[in-house]
Amino acid sequence: WQRPLLWVGIAVLLLGAFYAALVASSGDGLPRGAKVLGVDVGGLSEAEAAAKLDAELGPAATDPINATIGEDSVSIVPADAGLSFDAEATVDGYAGRIWNPVTLILQFTGGPTLTPVIGVDQAALEATVKQLAVDSDTAPVEPTIEVRGSDAVLINGTNGRAMDQPAAVQALASAYLVSTQTVDLPEVETTPSVPQEKADAALVVAKAAISAPVTVKAGKV
Repeated sequence: WQRPLLWVGIAVLLLGAFYAALVASSGDGLPRGAKVLGVDVGGLSEAEAAAKLDAELGPAATDPINATIGEDSVSIVPADAGLSFDAEATVDGYAGRIWNPVTLILQFTGGPTLTPVIGVDQAALEATVKQLAVDSDTAPVEPTIEVRGSDAVLINGTNGRAMDQPAAVQALASAYLVSTQTVDLPEVETTPSVPQEKADAALVVAKAAISAPVTVKAGKV
């Protein structure tokens, strides 16, 4: 039984030595092969990586976001909408010796992919979306009754459309920097405040009022 234990001990020692070698080879910079949206920052210090990301992703971070609202197209300036890319926060804490075995292995299989840190000024983004809604929303039209001669006619109401503002805020924040596709800002249908059955009932009353006989009294007759 001692021989198996000996082999186990040797295996543990070899594994430990291999792990130590990987840690030593990881260096002081970011993990080798580390990328942010395709930009390789592996081996760089955090300051160098942040500078490279600002240089290569900065233009994309300020490009207008193209979006659609129904059939309308709009262009949104990220800074005006409170959206920004934080390169320093993206690489913060990734430099230095790597002790995580998974990250160590990833260095030799293409490197880890780092998620860009996006700054969101919620108030500014919501204000931008609210203004877009003001410009694009269509209010519903209420039903009306018109008197035409001796008859009454119902003019049916029509539905409107309104931007789903919470969903639009989420769509813009999610698409910023990571997607070049046009962002669809969702809308919901809005209905008149007077439902069809009440409009129909009002028409019946109006028709009855028009068709009822009218008695005219003159003086004391």
